[in-house]
Amino acid sequence: MDKKQKQRVWEFASNSVMVACGSAIFAGGVQFMIIPHEFMEGGATGVALLLKYGLNFPPWLTLLLFNIPLLVMAWRWTGAAGVSYTVVGSAAFSLFLWAAEQLVRAGWLLSLRTEDDLLLAGLYAGLTTGIGLGTVLRFGGSTGGTTLLARLLQRLFGWKYGNVILVTDVAVIGFALFFLPVENVLYTLVMVFVSSKVIDFMTEAHHSTKAVTVMTKRSPELTERLLKETERGLTLFPAKGGYSGDEMEVLYCVISRSELNRFKRIVRSVDPQAFMTVHSVQEVLGEGFRAHG
Repeated sequence: MDKKQKQRVWEFASNSVMVACGSAIFAGGVQFMIIPHEFMEGGATGVALLLKYGLNFPPWLTLLLFNIPLLVMAWRWTGAAGVSYTVVGSAAFSLFLWAAEQLVRAGWLLSLRTEDDLLLAGLYAGLTTGIGLGTVLRFGGSTGGTTLLARLLQRLFGWKYGNVILVTDVAVIGFALFFLPVENVLYTLVMVFVSSKVIDFMTEAHHSTKAVTVMTKRSPELTERLLKETERGLTLFPAKGGYSGDEMEVLYCVISRSELNRFKRIVRSVDPQAFMTVHSVQEVLGEGFRAHG
């Protein structure tokens, strides 16, 4: 194993540990704070919670059954590199949810339920889940669910990623009104708001979109990897080094904040000598982002 391969293995192992740690924190927030107060979440986690409240079906099993076929499809279309951290995140999330459930059932740990202050519970639930999910995203992972579903629907039908996430979250939380008290759903909105702000802080997102410029001598290989694994468009500019006089190509790409760490990993793995700059973008209009108008 050469130096470059060792670096890749170490990077994957260290990032996977952090993704697993984030998944553990998220699972703890769900099991010890969200479930005891019958709060909700968006997406697949929200569906799992509804089945828990209505049928007492284990959330870890619901998420596992939901994610397995999606991961198999994503693996076939994008390859192992495109879903490796999602596999780690989703598997760790289900595993830690199961472990937390067993600890509560055995009486070794107690849920953090409060009878008198649901607002405080919502704030701390948002803080905990935000730290967990923020850590997962920070190191390029995800816990699967509707984020993975949105990526597949974008690839299959061209549906906008953000719209799919928004519609599923609103639908799941809105559907909860038929099963849960209105105040629980309202406190859920407070929790989701706090969680989103913590995620922004964890991923260092002063702006939600980043523009990346990469100067590399290995543009064909890098372009192929980026198009396959990020599903974002790229623009190539011919360039010439002012000092060296070497011919090269400059890659320009606009991505969301959650894709930045994955983008940087791909660039480093293909060309460790590449020169890359990252800029915060105030507004983006066009395909894959906001519509014009």
